[in-house]
Amino acid sequence: KSWGKIKLTDITIQHPSGFKPLVNLTGRISFGDEHIDIDKIQGWYGDSPIMLSGQLTPKSKSLIDFDISLKSNNWTRNNFENIPYLQSLKFVGSLNSDIRLKGNRDSFTFKSEIDLTQAAYKFQDVIHKQENNSNKIELEGTYSKNKGITLDQFKFILDSNSFTGTGNIKNLSDPKYLIKFKGIGFESNTIGPLMDIFSNNVGGKIDFNI
Repeated sequence: KSWGKIKLTDITIQHPSGFKPLVNLTGRISFGDEHIDIDKIQGWYGDSPIMLSGQLTPKSKSLIDFDISLKSNNWTRNNFENIPYLQSLKFVGSLNSDIRLKGNRDSFTFKSEIDLTQAAYKFQDVIHKQENNSNKIELEGTYSKNKGITLDQFKFILDSNSFTGTGNIKNLSDPKYLIKFKGIGFESNTIGPLMDIFSNNVGGKIDFNI
């Protein structure tokens, strides 16, 4: 049962820790007997448009359960400024993201898709991707305050090829991790523009399990 609504029009929210402000927020928030509905709130974070929707359910001991979806287009490197663990990412161009979070601050599941087609990036002088090459990353997993991050599925898609992986990161402040990758039938001429070691390949397929 809904007993109240708030309409947002051109609202700005400033985070105290240095994040960029959320600006030009518009949308509706509905209050019910047990939950709060977020109805397609739209706005801007830095130079990128965002859209937020979902539901919040207050629980005991100050915990709030959430089930929220966040979409953003044209996300640039400048928008990662002052975001812990992400501010050091280096790329040019832009990316699009679609993220869903479900749980509470102590434990939640996450599912995300990141489209890197319009981005160019480099990783440790080994991988270097140029802009306008079809490239997506899909992530699914869980976060626990006690166990850290469990990555149930990591999927890296490049053109029509993909490889998958799983992983664990126990402590974000001291990120020790275990990650496994597996790929079957990955076309070597697709990896050529991405990795120097395969730059002269004209054909063939690669299977790997790392």
